[in-house]
Parts: sequence; structure tokens; C-alpha cells
Amino acid sequence: MINIDENKCIGCSKCQKFCPSGLIEIQNKKAIISNTGACILCGHCQAVCPSSAISLLGIDYEDNPAYQNVEYNDIKNLIKSNRSIRRFKENLVEETLIMDILQTLEYTASAKNEQPVKWVLVNGYDNVKEISNISVEYLKQNNLFPGLIEFVKNVRNPITVDAPHLLIAYTEANAVKPYDDCMIKMSMATILMHTKKIGSCYLGFLADFINNSTELKEYLNITKSQTVYSVIGFGYSDEVYSKLPTRKKPTVTII
Repeated sequence: MINIDENKCIGCSKCQKFCPSGLIEIQNKKAIISNTGACILCGHCQAVCPSSAISLLGIDYEDNPAYQNVEYNDIKNLIKSNRSIRRFKENLVEETLIMDILQTLEYTASAKNEQPVKWVLVNGYDNVKEISNISVEYLKQNNLFPGLIEFVKNVRNPITVDAPHLLIAYTEANAVKPYDDCMIKMSMATILMHTKKIGSCYLGFLADFINNSTELKEYLNITKSQTVYSVIGFGYSDEVYSKLPTRKKPTVTII
């Protein structure tokens, strides 16, 4: 799964030092792979190689430099200003931008670098409305949350927050840490969206409904063996907040 071009390899041993699985050895001043079967395709070896001698077979690679100059305060303020948004503008988010965000999320952390997360993207108010209608019908048929049904009818819709888009993260049943992986990616997605003035809101009700409703799973092309771990509604924000809200101090035990 790893290929090392011996003509480019300079024997610096950086790949050996940074491989988390200990798969690389230096012999005759060249890097070699000792056990490809244990490779998790994390790309650490590729990322530290100064001569671009390493490739991961079957995966397209662009030899781009890693961005190092990230300002702490910029990221801190970005996180603090990201809010749950429930009011959206009519115009849809460009699909090319959404796909670029999802591609970027492939670089986020994942247990054993398994990257098991799959996505369903629901585009357009009509399609989102259909998801809401199926959800309400599911609740009626199973006599669940009658108060929620009335709330949707008379106050607002917490099932989909009437967003123009839904993003659904799910995995196969055999994933190593599926909840962690989905939530890491989804939280990063909301931050990336925030930089483009795209607001988002986590939809916990809908995630539960999808996992328990055969009709919703069929509509979304999610199989019985697959589990949804996170859902957001999102779109260009029609809410503007000029100040940060109050937050409590963190509870920390230092040992």
C-alpha cells in the first residue's frame, strides 16, 4: 500500500521515525517497507518525506506544502463566534463548495485512520420538507412525542429547522469508533461553513428518527446495517450576532 521510490529516497529516516505502526526500516541508506499489511494509510511518512519519494498506492496525491502559520486567536475567535443557526436565506449553498468542504474533512482525525464516515447530502427546501413530513408521520404512527408534533405544527420545526440543506453522517456497523469519527468531521464541517457565512444546527431528533424509521432510511438510501451518528441543517445564515454569549467556566480536574 506504500510505495517508496528508491531513486528519490535520500535515506534521511524521517519516515521511519514518524510511522505510527513501525513499518519502515532503513537498509543500505534507503527506506523499505517491512510489513505493508499493517499500514493504516495515515500518510505521516508521505507528509515528512523531504524528497517526495513516498506514495500511497491507489490514492491520488498532490505534493502540496502543509500550512504552518495558524494564529491561535483567529481559531479561538472562530470557534467562539460559531452559533446554532435556525434562520436561513433563500439561496442555496453552491454544491461545489459543499463538496470542497467534505473533501477537506478527509484530512480530519479518525480512529486507526479508518475514515469510515459516509455522507448523505439533502439539497433544497422541498427535499428537506419531505424529510420532515416523513419524520412527523413516523411519530404519529408510533405514538411518539405528541408534544413535538404540536410544536412543529404551531411554533417552529426543530426536526429540520426548515434548513435548505441537510448533511447526514453515518458509518457501517463494523467501524472502530464511529460516533467519534462522525462528530469530529461534523464539528469541523460547521467551523468551515462558518467561515463562508453558512450557518448550521445539529439535529439530534432527526438522527434518532432516521435510525429508527425504515421509511427514512430507505428514502436516504441508508441500509439497516448502517447507523447515523450526526445530522445538521445548514444554509446561508439569516441571523447576525454582534456579541458573544456568556459561558460557564470549564470543569477541569488536574492530576
